Amino acid sequence: IAATSIGFFQVETPTIQVLNDTTSIVTSTGTQPIGIAISSLKTYPAEAVEVLRFRIQDFGETDGLPTIVRNIKISRVEQADAASLTKAIGGVLVKVNGNPIGISQPDIKTGYMTFIFSNEGLVVLDGGYADVSLFVYLNETGLTDNQKLQLKIDAVNHGLTADPTGSDFKKIFPLQVISNIFWIDIAATQLKFSSIPTRVGVLQPFNLTLNSVDLNGNIDKDFSELVNLSLLTGNGALTVPSGSSVQMTNGACTYSLLTYNVPEKFSLQAGSSLG
Repeated sequence: IAATSIGFFQVETPTIQVLNDTTSIVTSTGTQPIGIAISSLKTYPAEAVEVLRFRIQDFGETDGLPTIVRNIKISRVEQADAASLTKAIGGVLVKVNGNPIGISQPDIKTGYMTFIFSNEGLVVLDGGYADVSLFVYLNETGLTDNQKLQLKIDAVNHGLTADPTGSDFKKIFPLQVISNIFWIDIAATQLKFSSIPTRVGVLQPFNLTLNSVDLNGNIDKDFSELVNLSLLTGNGALTVPSGSSVQMTNGACTYSLLTYNVPEKFSLQAGSSLG
């Protein structure tokens, strides 16, 4: 743009940038995967569970360009017994319109996770949309039984970004997208001594603790059966004031004030319906 006047030099404006559309949004696909128990043994990509669906929409208003999605942010829903994402989630898989698509190694924090698409990874055509499904599998260890896993894409501070060569996202989406509630299910397969001394004196009281755990050592808090404690090796007598049978509570039981009457090495064994 130029302006002139008699007796004045011509002046010009700086270059004015015409921005691409900033109207792309994330919405719900209309249905979410049914919330189910996720077994603590689902720790491999082939066993990943679909937990969230959302739609990315380009309204195709003026620029004639696609939305080239770069960064996605998924947050957890804050609630009682919400699982820490970094402790619970071992990995993430993504499908776009039913087809697997590559993403960067997710950056998983306690309350949210982010991942990046390549330039050609997730491209939403001008005036079109893409349906995205998110799958997760669990860490092998560090899981807490019955903790909840519910995910969302926020409407405000959503954290989604697009490549500047195409259309961009609106700053605020109409609505947040929320998954159903999933929960971690740990099914015990064995007992484990979690606290036991290596040395005790003759007739010196000692305590020991047992847990019901899965194959990876995660505690099954729903296990509540009787546990029987007995002497496995040794020539002395083991005294158990509370009795050899104790009820498990929240996947744990403690034997207190046990004594052994001979100065020698000995070992104990515990059994239940798990063996």
